[in-house]
Amino acid sequence: MAEATMPRILPGCHDAAAAIARWMRVSYLVVLLAVAWGLSACVPPADISDPTARAQMITTFRAGQTALECTVGCIASWVQNRRAAGALDTAGRWEELALLVARIGYMQDIGYYYLGRAAAGMGLPDAARTH
Repeated sequence: MAEATMPRILPGCHDAAAAIARWMRVSYLVVLLAVAWGLSACVPPADISDPTARAQMITTFRAGQTALECTVGCIASWVQNRRAAGALDTAGRWEELALLVARIGYMQDIGYYYLGRAAAGMGLPDAARTH
């Protein structure tokens, strides 16, 4: 005689408690992602329309002191501009690349990579090593 199998509430779950635990984990992840996405709108990129701010940003970059300090709040801005950063890198438009990366301030390896590439392209070996 064949054994009866217990119906599954969710794939991989054999009982209600396991189904609830799985649902709670998924719900927590969804809420966390929604909060992170919402926070991304709270931190606008630095404004470089002011010539003084732009000059300060370039001076800081040339000294190898650009600090990328934004994490979650800059994700959306970085995603919107990452192709532009790649295009500026490919075209060798180093100052524009450095300004774009510094303006967004996204603290990831790719940002520091682009700062290093821009510094090397501008003939700033010390800044390239620092970034």
